[in-house]
Amino acid sequence: MPFLAAKVPELTLDDILVLEDTRELMAFEARDTGVPMWPLVRIRFLRQILGDLLFSGDLAGQRVTLGQPGKAFAAMGRYVLHNTFSPSPQGRITLMSTALGGGARDGRWFNRLTDHFAMAYPDISCVVEDDLHWHYPGPRHFERIRYNAPSMAWSVMLGKTLVRKADYSAATALVDLVNSRARDSIGWEMAVRERHMLIGKLAEVSAALPATLAMYGRLFGRLGTRLLLKGGGCYGGASVAPIVAARRMGIVTAEHQHGLISKGMDAYNIGSELAGSEAYKSCLPDYLLTFGPWWNDKFRLPVVPVAIGSPHRSAVMTKRSGIGLDASARRDVLVLSDGVDADIFIDLAAQIAEALTTRRMRVVFRPHPVERDSRDWRGQLPTGVVLDENIDLYDSFDSALAVVSEVTTGAFEALGLVPHILVRDTAKTRFNYPDGSFALFRTIDDLLRLLDAATEQTATSLTKAIWADNWQDNYARFLQAQGVGI
Repeated sequence: MPFLAAKVPELTLDDILVLEDTRELMAFEARDTGVPMWPLVRIRFLRQILGDLLFSGDLAGQRVTLGQPGKAFAAMGRYVLHNTFSPSPQGRITLMSTALGGGARDGRWFNRLTDHFAMAYPDISCVVEDDLHWHYPGPRHFERIRYNAPSMAWSVMLGKTLVRKADYSAATALVDLVNSRARDSIGWEMAVRERHMLIGKLAEVSAALPATLAMYGRLFGRLGTRLLLKGGGCYGGASVAPIVAARRMGIVTAEHQHGLISKGMDAYNIGSELAGSEAYKSCLPDYLLTFGPWWNDKFRLPVVPVAIGSPHRSAVMTKRSGIGLDASARRDVLVLSDGVDADIFIDLAAQIAEALTTRRMRVVFRPHPVERDSRDWRGQLPTGVVLDENIDLYDSFDSALAVVSEVTTGAFEALGLVPHILVRDTAKTRFNYPDGSFALFRTIDDLLRLLDAATEQTATSLTKAIWADNWQDNYARFLQAQGVGI
């Protein structure tokens, strides 16, 4: 067990971030770039700790594999053909994001993370999209797109080719430094296998970084980029190269909020020493475009928050006004997985279903988007639990009497739409919700009492602070302030 003590302490994120409160970290740079190495590997290292502390599943993630080689090569071939033979779009506004927010809508592919923004100014916007599960999406609602998978694959192969002893030496020294500081500060030490994998990955990414920076520089030059909206831009890792390349070209950079931001989120909070580091700041976007002003004090990063709103939620609320059932007619208890510990939430759903056998209610399990294609869920759900097959979470809210989970943006999305939002009181939720944002339960009896309690109405002012109105106007003002030219 990586925690050296027999009993794992209930730590806060600030306790963990002590390990990066040293100027020594910024002394390690990827060769020939001046880019600090720590942002390239920070999230992966911290999530090894958080995984051991809070999760039963693999929070840090495994190495990317082809999975189904035939499907992978077919998708990669289509990406290459599209990028090669499709007309090269101009994109003063360039949106880079994962395909995780994608799904079919009216017979065409739509990515809720990027396409609302892109379709607001279609003639000057371009989407650069990462791969997800080797699925080539098309036809699409928004067609001014470049696929990033070929460039990322090229960068990986380049790293394996160019890596040198000096890269391994620097990566080893950095990983061993933070590993030692974690051992001294919180009593945690990385397992030998994970340490070896992390050093190898960091060395290869660092070796490829000069070429990767040049590659993104050429891309932004061809697109005519003046504003880069980078999904997950504050996460470091694969976001470092496009952010650094754009900033060095004088391009304004921003991240558009895609999910939960809290004082327990590693990506949005850094140690005090890093907060004053210009080198670290150069790897972060200039702005963080949040769902609403409520989120603007929930992070600790040297970036400027701008409350824009949630384009997807706004579109759904406009389209679905008045569709949801009255509270008296709702019968679903919707259990949301968190993307890591699905089996824990399946077990929770089974316990709830057993407790509700005498009531005319239905327990519905919804996998996290990153989990949806990872299993045959129908064959794994226990008796009394049904699979939520809706693509859009908001469709599932219509019949839900309660949303049940631990750490998820879905709880915030349910505000004003679902009568009961119930969060299980665990070390994980206390870590991520130190302010106590929702009604908490520890036992199934607690949950049943909360279900039977009168519905507490969320103040309209709070909902509007969490979800700002008029995102189009807010977005337009932001673009005008950055001189994008709309």
